[in-house]
Formats: sequence, structure tokens, C-alpha cells
Amino acid sequence: MSTKNDLKHINVVEIYEPEESLRKVDRKTEKYQGLVESVRSVGIMNPITVRELKNEEGITIYGLVDGLHRLNACKDAGHDSIPCHIINVEE
Repeated sequence: MSTKNDLKHINVVEIYEPEESLRKVDRKTEKYQGLVESVRSVGIMNPITVRELKNEEGITIYGLVDGLHRLNACKDAGHDSIPCHIINVEE
């Protein structure tokens, strides 16, 4: 069962994208470039969703659940962090 927790700003380098995604990010499209410009001017309006994981050293990292395009647009816009909902879900 998944539940959404409070909103938290997480450093984008701590968020790992899944190896497989439903829609690939095509950075060349006009729609994606518009998203990047929107993020630059107003920020992320709809937080992404992540789940908490541990790396080999036991350090907390985050796995992306929803928001691949927003995460990449945030990175491309030069932002260091992004608003996230952290949910509890199994693999």
C-alpha cells in the first residue's frame, strides 16, 4: 500500500531514474523545451514522486516513481533540487 507523505525538496543528484520508462525524454521537442522554459520561469508546479532507497553504503537515495520529464527539465533548467512526494512502495 502506498501513502503520500509531506512535500520535501530533494537534490536532483540523489534521485535515480528507472532503467526502463514508459515514455523516453526527447530533449529536442518543442514541448519539452517549453517545459524547461516553464521550470526556469516559474519552477515545478506539480511535485514528482519518489521512493526511499539505500545504496551500497547504506546512504539514503531516491528512486523515481513518477515525473521523469519534470525531473529532466529541472536538471536542464539548472535547478539543484526539486519538490518531491516520498511514497512507501515495494520494488
